Amino acid sequence: MTVLFRCQFGSHLYGTNTPESDLDYKTVVLPSAEQVLLGRAHFNKTQNTKADSTAKNTSDDVDNETFSIGEYLKLLQQGQTVALDMLFAMQYPAVVQEVHPLWEELYRNRHRLLSKNAKSFIGYCFSQSAKYGVKGSRMGAVERMLRVLEGAPDTSLVGECLPGFVTAMEGETYFKVNRVSITPRNGEKPYEQTFMEIVGRKFPVTATIMHTRNAIQKIYNEYGHRARQAKENQGIDWKALSHAIRVCGEATELLETGYITFPLEPSLRRFVLDVKQGKLPFDEVQERLEAMMDRVTEAEQSSMLPNEPDREWIQYWLLNAHRNVVLEDWEMTCSG
Repeated sequence: MTVLFRCQFGSHLYGTNTPESDLDYKTVVLPSAEQVLLGRAHFNKTQNTKADSTAKNTSDDVDNETFSIGEYLKLLQQGQTVALDMLFAMQYPAVVQEVHPLWEELYRNRHRLLSKNAKSFIGYCFSQSAKYGVKGSRMGAVERMLRVLEGAPDTSLVGECLPGFVTAMEGETYFKVNRVSITPRNGEKPYEQTFMEIVGRKFPVTATIMHTRNAIQKIYNEYGHRARQAKENQGIDWKALSHAIRVCGEATELLETGYITFPLEPSLRRFVLDVKQGKLPFDEVQERLEAMMDRVTEAEQSSMLPNEPDREWIQYWLLNAHRNVVLEDWEMTCSG
């Protein structure tokens, strides 16, 4: 295997590390000829130095996650946060450990790799906001959706009632219907599927009304419980909230500029670190996260990024990379 890219990750990449922070590394490799020919070219492996996997990481612990280039490109096309962070880590030399010419070529062609498909970013932000009951507007949207669903037969499919739902939820900011590109894991061609979305949670139109209503009821119950805890400053995972804030900032920058800055821009970095260390009142964090999520939603709608990455170019590039590995191995065997 050939290392294409390796960098420090996590808080060291974001600029939010403290003396207690552990070391995280991400590595992308080009598989060997044997792995390519035997169909083992897609993989993801994790190694760590921690003896007790249940214990919390310390500054002495080192984690390294390795992706094959094929697996990495799949995650990148899905808009996964980890893959996008690794791509833009290139412009922060302090964290870069190794860079291969092939990775430099990918980075130069990053405009072909990017899209406004930031669902991974946005989904994480919304899930954290739901977990902690960020403002009542989202809770109200969920409550309204539940009332609408109560008027539909349990055994009907969401798609059969969708036109009525759209009419009943008209004007609701946190309700929408989207067609999403799905990439099957079995290697089949991507296809599009329609989802009904409420406060960032997606529900396929092929699901039954009963299943969907039960799922949305759980969201509503979760809002109430977490909101009460938050007001009492209990049960708050400050680190998870700091991640949501960081991801909101990254997603907005990506959608607005086609770029993500590392380390994080100073004011965002300070805010993330303050939240991570529990230095700010929850109400203040709650309000700012709400505003950041609204901006992400607006950025997604107005972004000049393409709707989809250039999948044809990516497939061609990956095919060439794998083919060259096999040909080079063959030439070495023949010359030997």
